[in-house]
Amino acid sequence: MPGSSLSYPDTFTSDKRLVSLTGEAVFHVAKNKEMPFVVNSGTISTTALGTVFKVKSHQKSNHIEVSLLEGRVVVRALHAGSKFKDIYLKPGETVTYNKTLEIGAIAASPASHKDKPGKIFVPDARTTNTQSYWFQNEPLAKVFDRFSNMYHLTIRYDKAELKNMTFTARLKKKIVLTKCCSLLPCSMI
Repeated sequence: MPGSSLSYPDTFTSDKRLVSLTGEAVFHVAKNKEMPFVVNSGTISTTALGTVFKVKSHQKSNHIEVSLLEGRVVVRALHAGSKFKDIYLKPGETVTYNKTLEIGAIAASPASHKDKPGKIFVPDARTTNTQSYWFQNEPLAKVFDRFSNMYHLTIRYDKAELKNMTFTARLKKKIVLTKCCSLLPCSMI
C-alpha cells in the first residue's frame, strides 16, 4: 500500500520467516510448519503457517488492526510482560489493538459469520480475588452492561453496531473507565 514500509532479510535463516511492517499490507503465505511467517508491526506480531491476512500498523495511529481472510493466525505482544494475551483469529475476524492500553477487541465480519452462533463468554478463574477483570471473546454489549452495573452508570452504544463484536482483555480493576470508552464505540452519561 502507498506509504507503507516492509523490511525483511535477503534470506530467511532462522526457524521463522520474520518481516517488519509499518503501514498496511495483505499477505498470502505459503504453508511451512517448520518456518512460520511472522509480521512484526509496532508492538505486536502476527504469526501464520499458511493463510491470507491484512495488517494495518501506521506510526501515527494508536491502533493496529489484523484481519484474517483465510487460514488461522495468532496475534501476540512483542514484549514480555505485556498485558496483551495471545488472540487466535478465525477467517472473517479482525482484532483492533490499542497500543496505549495494550488491549484488543475482536470484531467478526457479518458476511462471513451469518450462520454461525455468537461468541460465548469464557469466564477465567483468575477473575475472583484479583485486581483484574478478564474477558475472553465476550460479546461487547455484555461488557458494557457489566461495566454499567459495576460503576452504576449508563453507557450508550449502538446495539446493531456491536452485534458481531467481541472483547478480549485483562483490565486492572483500578483502570479509569473513560480510558476503556476511548477505545470502544460508546459514551458514558
